[in-house]
Amino acid sequence: MENLIVKITQLYEKHKSSTKTIEKLSYYVEKQLPALLDKYNAQEKRLIFLEKASKRYINNFVSNEEFQYFYIKSTDTFIEYDGIDYTLIPEDNLWFKILNDITEKKTLLECKQKIKTKIIDYIKKKNLLTSIPESITIQNMINFFTPILFSNKEKVKYFFSIIGDNILNKSTQNNYFVQEKSKEFFEIIENLSGYYFDKKLNTGNNFKFKYRGQAYNNNRLIYFTNNIKNKSAWFSFIKENFLNFIVLCCHYSTRYVNAENYALHRSASFKNEIFYLKQNDKNKIVDKFLNKFTFQHENNKIHTIDMQFLWNIFLKEKNIENIIYKVELENILREKLDFTSGHYLKITSNLLSKIKSFKKFFHENISYDDDDELEISEIYKIMETNNIDITEQLLIDLITHYTTYTSEDGKLIKNISCKLWNKQQEILEAFENKFNKDSLFQNNKMNHISIYDTYVLYCKYSNNNTKILTVSKKYFEKYIHNLIPSEFIKNKNILLNYWN
Repeated sequence: MENLIVKITQLYEKHKSSTKTIEKLSYYVEKQLPALLDKYNAQEKRLIFLEKASKRYINNFVSNEEFQYFYIKSTDTFIEYDGIDYTLIPEDNLWFKILNDITEKKTLLECKQKIKTKIIDYIKKKNLLTSIPESITIQNMINFFTPILFSNKEKVKYFFSIIGDNILNKSTQNNYFVQEKSKEFFEIIENLSGYYFDKKLNTGNNFKFKYRGQAYNNNRLIYFTNNIKNKSAWFSFIKENFLNFIVLCCHYSTRYVNAENYALHRSASFKNEIFYLKQNDKNKIVDKFLNKFTFQHENNKIHTIDMQFLWNIFLKEKNIENIIYKVELENILREKLDFTSGHYLKITSNLLSKIKSFKKFFHENISYDDDDELEISEIYKIMETNNIDITEQLLIDLITHYTTYTSEDGKLIKNISCKLWNKQQEILEAFENKFNKDSLFQNNKMNHISIYDTYVLYCKYSNNNTKILTVSKKYFEKYIHNLIPSEFIKNKNILLNYWN
């Protein structure tokens, strides 16, 4: 303040000899300077207001619980979270959303570009993998995984925690054994992570599909349901909810410290399953197998091939892959049982009679036929008709173990036929008899009958003539295209000329 007075005094002393100069100085001080100072003061207050308002707006935007935003640096990708789903949002759309919102509020128009830049910079520091999902997101994910892929919620959360540990690179010596049928699931998870994060995340390096001699103490078991091998049951959901999945996995890993800590605080039944290998050695597991699937009998014996089949069924009931090498298993069994000439002596199993019936049936009735095929359900029905008591699932296991026939989908075996049911002959017989001269055929005033209606006539004929089975619509259509010359089939219709 004193400096200002000194400056004005110096100006006055310097120019006091000039009346007009002093008048001009007086004019500046009394008229122009107050107005300039008022204008400057108003601008300063405006800047202070804008600064505070901008900070308040930015804080409100980035802390809005209804819409949160995150950034993936490796792919320069922005993520929007609406409290339900994490989804991609193009940067241009995010800019528009910010600028449009500021425009609607009007008070911050002059600094909207600056605000937008600060918000984008702030979002770029927010790591998606540290996000905390809302309860509805968590429940949506858990409710899908249970019971589609896991039998209960404990197992789902454990699985999420393991994936989260891997993504967050938490060190562990544990291996997680999963079924071979889950391999495609893990491949898809890994590939999707590469799409969102440029480099594939470490989602499944410690998941093992086959036993390679690892120490049991560091092995844990993961129990997927059979749906894991049915890609159509889960692929669309995983693809659409992949970001939800990744965030939730990281959330559970953080929430429970790690997967091992989660497991240790669960129910006894859960721990008995997950820590099955840790809590048992190979001798104990083989004892449990023998106690469940065999019993002593002085005059009976079990062949090594049959014993291996029983072991496979034991593993399947446990829902795990093989955890003992074949040679190791045989050595342990030979230490516990009398063995000679490929047989374990003085022992039998309730399943042996079913195995024997299956072998006899296949040997006598099933043969290779490169022009035919049988569904598993058809073989099962024929065996059931012949009083052979096995389940359809056991039939699949028996075919897999004791024959060279394979089924890609677990439903159909190609290139085989059964002498107890000539599928093609029965269709031909129905055609030759014109479906017992069915009224639809006799009274048809059109010049054709649809393939679908023809199949309906065949089904009716088959039922009326007490046939063992009726071929499927797919098989029927495939066969008649081989049976009927192409000139008699047009637009999925069989011309009446064919019947004549």
